[in-house]
Amino acid sequence: MMNASFFIYLFASCIGAAIAALLLLTFRVQSDRAAWKLPLMLFVLFTFLLCLLYFGERFYTDNYETKGGWPLGVRTFNVLLGFGQIFVWCWYLRAKAGIRQLWIRRGTNIILTLILVIQLIIYMALMDEHFFIASEGIRSVATGLYILFMILQPAVLIGYMVLVHRRAGDKEARIYLNGIGIVLALDFLWGCFYVLMLFRASPLLDQGLYAGFDLVSLTFLLINLLVALYVYRCEIRHMIPGSDEEQRLEQARAMTDALQEGGLSQREIEVARLLLDGESYDEIAEALSISKYTVKRHAHNIYQKLDVANKVELINRFRQK
Repeated sequence: MMNASFFIYLFASCIGAAIAALLLLTFRVQSDRAAWKLPLMLFVLFTFLLCLLYFGERFYTDNYETKGGWPLGVRTFNVLLGFGQIFVWCWYLRAKAGIRQLWIRRGTNIILTLILVIQLIIYMALMDEHFFIASEGIRSVATGLYILFMILQPAVLIGYMVLVHRRAGDKEARIYLNGIGIVLALDFLWGCFYVLMLFRASPLLDQGLYAGFDLVSLTFLLINLLVALYVYRCEIRHMIPGSDEEQRLEQARAMTDALQEGGLSQREIEVARLLLDGESYDEIAEALSISKYTVKRHAHNIYQKLDVANKVELINRFRQK
C-alpha cells in the first residue's frame, strides 16, 4: 500500500515541472541574460530530478516490496544532485546580493568542491559491503566524517543567507530566499541524522521513523512551493504590465536595487536618484538640506563606485538599462 510520502513526492514533482515550465517561459519573454536565470533554472532542475528519483524509489519499493535499496550509482547520483542544490543556490544568492568579489566566488567554489570530493569518497566507503564487517572504530570515524562534511555544506549556504539579508533591498525577496535556504539546510541535517541512524543500526528505523513518512519528501514539497511563490512574486510578476503608477514604482525599485548593488550608501542613493532626475548640485543641496560641497563629495563617491566619469555618463548608463 502506498504511503503518504509517495503522494508528496508525486505532488512535489508536478510542482517542479510547473516551475521549470514557468522559467522556460521567462527565458523566452526576457531576452537579456540576467545573472539570476541560470542558477535558478539549475536549482529547479536539480530539485525536480531529486523528486523524480525519490518518487521512483517509493513507487518501486511500495509496489514490489524490495528491501535491497538503491545501487551505488544511483546513491552517488543522489549525492551529486543534493550537492548541486546547495552549490547553485549559493550561486543564485550571490547574484541576488550583488557580490562581485572574485575571492568570494573562487573561495566558495573551491570549498564546496573539496567538501563534495571528500564526502563522495567517504560515502562510497560507507556503502561498501565490506564496511559492515569492519571494526567499530573504523565505522564510527567514517560515519562521523561523513556527517561533518554534510554539515559543512549548509554552513556555507547559511553564510550566503547572511550576506543576502544584509545586501538585498527587496524585503519580500529576502524572506523567500532565506526561507528556501533554511529548508535546504534542514534537508541536509536530516540526511546526516538518517545516515547516523542507518550506520549505528538505530531501533528508530525499525519503528518506521523513516520508512513510514520521511522528512525529505516534506522538504521537497516545501522547496517547490516556496520557489513557485518566489518565482511568481519576485521575478515573473515584474514582467506583467501594470498601471503607469505601478510601472513608475517598479522603475524606482529597480533603480534603487541597481544602486545598492553598486555599493552606494543610503545618502548616496538619494543623491544619485536626484542626479538621474537631472537635478543640479544646488537643487540637490536644497532638496536634501545639505551643503553644495557635501553634494559634490557624494557625487564624486557615486561616480567612483559606479565607474563613470560624470553625471552624463551616469544618466546614459541607467537610460540604457
